[in-house]
Amino acid sequence: MSKIALSGNASGTGTLTIAAPNSNTNRTLTLPDNTGTILTSATTTGFPAGSVLQVVQSTLATFSTTTSTTYTDTGLSASITPSSSSSKILIISSAGVGSSASAGGSLNRIVRGSTAIFTQGVSYSGAGSVYTGSSLVYLDSPATTSSTTYKIQFVTQNASSTAFFNGDFGSFTGETASITLMEIAA
Repeated sequence: MSKIALSGNASGTGTLTIAAPNSNTNRTLTLPDNTGTILTSATTTGFPAGSVLQVVQSTLATFSTTTSTTYTDTGLSASITPSSSSSKILIISSAGVGSSASAGGSLNRIVRGSTAIFTQGVSYSGAGSVYTGSSLVYLDSPATTSSTTYKIQFVTQNASSTAFFNGDFGSFTGETASITLMEIAA
């Protein structure tokens, strides 16, 4: 027969009380057959690596274009405050993007604060314009517990071409771009 042993802490002065619930039903608490830490709902510490600690999402339904060869904000952004400086942030963004000219293309990037951390392009070499979906996925290590803002920027690769974000020159309506931030325990 297994036994239960309660051991006090030699340096502690408090008393641990185990109280029965106010119930007319018998309850059984079965302990797992391994070591570990009891987690509470009051804190995110103690969760195993890879656990999702929090999720933040933002959406944007605004269509925008640029003919600039300098990156421009799309208006799509979200902020998260990591609970630990060792946490990682998984960024997932999805939007419709494209370019108007056969000699051009567009680039989209994820920016943390004012630092670009991930870039992806839509190249094009056909006639007319191109329109496609773009998904940006990146696992970042911001090393902070301060509020951190991630945003999506875009640029045209050719000044004679127009890059567009979240639509094809406005001919598609009801489109919504999104950015999702997930804090992952390290």
